[in-house]
Amino acid sequence: MSGDFTVDLGDLNFILAQIRISERNAAGESLADILGPQAQLIPYGLRTVDGSYNNLLPGNAVLGAADQLLPRLTTPVFRNLNDGATFGTGPGGPVLTNTDYGTPGSVVDADPRLISNLIADMTNTNPAAIAAWYVNAHAQAAYADAHGGDAPPDGYIPTNEELASIPNLSPDIGLSPSFNAWMTFFGQFFDHGLDLITKGGNGTVLIPLQPDDPLYVPGGPNFMPLTRSTQYDANGNPVVGGTETVNTTTPFIDQNQTYTSHASHQVFLREYKFSVDSDGDGVKDLACDLDRAAAGRRDRRDGELGRDQGAGADDARHPARRLRRAQRAAAADRRVRPVHPRRERLCADHAEGRHAARGDGRGRRGARQRVLHRPRVPQRHRASCRTRAGRPRSQSGDARGAADRRYGHARL
Repeated sequence: MSGDFTVDLGDLNFILAQIRISERNAAGESLADILGPQAQLIPYGLRTVDGSYNNLLPGNAVLGAADQLLPRLTTPVFRNLNDGATFGTGPGGPVLTNTDYGTPGSVVDADPRLISNLIADMTNTNPAAIAAWYVNAHAQAAYADAHGGDAPPDGYIPTNEELASIPNLSPDIGLSPSFNAWMTFFGQFFDHGLDLITKGGNGTVLIPLQPDDPLYVPGGPNFMPLTRSTQYDANGNPVVGGTETVNTTTPFIDQNQTYTSHASHQVFLREYKFSVDSDGDGVKDLACDLDRAAAGRRDRRDGELGRDQGAGADDARHPARRLRRAQRAAAADRRVRPVHPRRERLCADHAEGRHAARGDGRGRRGARQRVLHRPRVPQRHRASCRTRAGRPRSQSGDARGAADRRYGHARL
């Protein structure tokens, strides 16, 4: 994270306000009452797990929520392929011939795999790849350079090496990065945050493999199964012959892939414990990684302490020097600014409510101000309180107060 990232008191107050809004809503108070008459226009509150009440206009409480029917813009039409595809279920079993998606139950359809192979196949046995080579200016220029400026003759079939000369360019004439596997991974991750339909109770799409398919095994089953979606009616009720589908996730771009769309699912996420031992050493990977990180911190701390070992064997006579060394050791682990022990004591007193019991007459407010703004340090110790930021050794009055406010003891 950039070092310029800063969270100030205003940011923390805003986050706290959103938490309080969600707590009031969870307790039964409506968001419209909490936010007022302009509730639908105010970006306040936190995301509900199931996406409900994201839209506060009347009648839109579940718009975009989980477990709702997928909206349609057109009338659904389920195609009947009528391509004669069949699928044998095994010796003595029935032969499936249904190619109509408009009927419930299993369907035989070889087209999904054929289309996938046509897109991915970049050999000269794929007519689509040859057609793409002919219309690609870069590929044609490469052919001309290799053949004295001549264009390919009529009916020429490019070699596989020539087909490989089709550059991997994005559609915007190469202004964006070229396609790669990361695009596929991110596309899958992004899509899984938009929709997830229920499946089952409606048969299977059986996809036969052709003999030239890379996955085809002579004498093997040679098919791919794909479970059909569950059918629902217009009211969201599961029914045989229904034409609607339910989306079980929130369609908002709200990271529900990470945080889920159901409270019951979040329970499992909170209870998850890493339990993989990939190298077989008897130690779980996560614990091993944490141990290595802790060892690295100890090494860095020991290195910092080692630079101070030459300070001499007379540390027993110099408690301030010993204190600074201990503070550096703590800072190496906690990564916070070392503070003077009197400041730490004042903070502890304030946190435990002992400020009023010390008899200093300042009361709760006075002690709090003393802790957060100007903890006084005895004069004999000021010379040893020089901070990493270079605070002057000797200060008094307003100058010391300004420095205290600038180099706050709780600053990370």
